Amino acid sequence: MEISSKLPQFTQKSALIVVASKQEAVFYWASKGVLERARSFLIEKPRYSDREGFFVRTGLGRFFGAGSSYEGVKKKVLQDFHKEYEESIKELSKRYNPDLVYFFASPYVVNDVQEELPPQWRGKIKDVFQGNYVKRHPFDLLKRIAER
Repeated sequence: MEISSKLPQFTQKSALIVVASKQEAVFYWASKGVLERARSFLIEKPRYSDREGFFVRTGLGRFFGAGSSYEGVKKKVLQDFHKEYEESIKELSKRYNPDLVYFFASPYVVNDVQEELPPQWRGKIKDVFQGNYVKRHPFDLLKRIAER
């Protein structure tokens, strides 16, 4: 889509805009007044019926504790996210060579997603915005870039 004239046009330099949360990532390519969605993915969280994975420890007529295997699910989702993120970065590095890289990422993953960039892109990080911007319109992201 064409970038509004009130927003940064990226005519001189191209930019990769990375938007990430715990389960989802969207990559935008901005160059010569055009912004396109280069790649995206969503890691679905497994749904359990009732209280699968819940356990209670009791014995001798006493209650010792309760827990859940939900923590294992969170780790699995995070592992799947990083695996898909790395694959996406590999594919994007074959097609694009940005002059600038912008990050919009949740504080929970911001450091990890930056570290997983190819070495030649790490020095091109222009700005990092912390928060969950995945559902935002790309022009909102460009407005934030223009404000800084």
